[in-house]
Amino acid sequence: MLRTVELEDVLAISEQKPVLVAFIRRGRSASGQIETMEMISRRHGPELYCCLYSFKNIELGMRHFGVRGIPSFLVVLNGREVDRFIGLAEPQDMERLARNGMQASYHASFHGGEELFDFD
Repeated sequence: MLRTVELEDVLAISEQKPVLVAFIRRGRSASGQIETMEMISRRHGPELYCCLYSFKNIELGMRHFGVRGIPSFLVVLNGREVDRFIGLAEPQDMERLARNGMQASYHASFHGGEELFDFD
């Protein structure tokens, strides 16, 4: 089960590992997105933290990260966005986000915390 987080949670967790956070409205159309996020979480558990942004304070998170539309999916590492997907994401889209987040974390660990972001 995915946890619901606030801005301070995303920033704190991202100091330890990449965070894949979903900005979505709960409802029938979101169920497939949540199921895919849960699959990604199970697949990459120790290396990637997957979560849903708290809907009650979603505006704060959207302003902080410059999110203008829902659904949006962000990868955050060390408090900074490293990748983003806007719209309904297919499983391969979320898998790409997860890989990019883990790759950024790997590069940061070998470059003194400096992230190298050059993903396709």
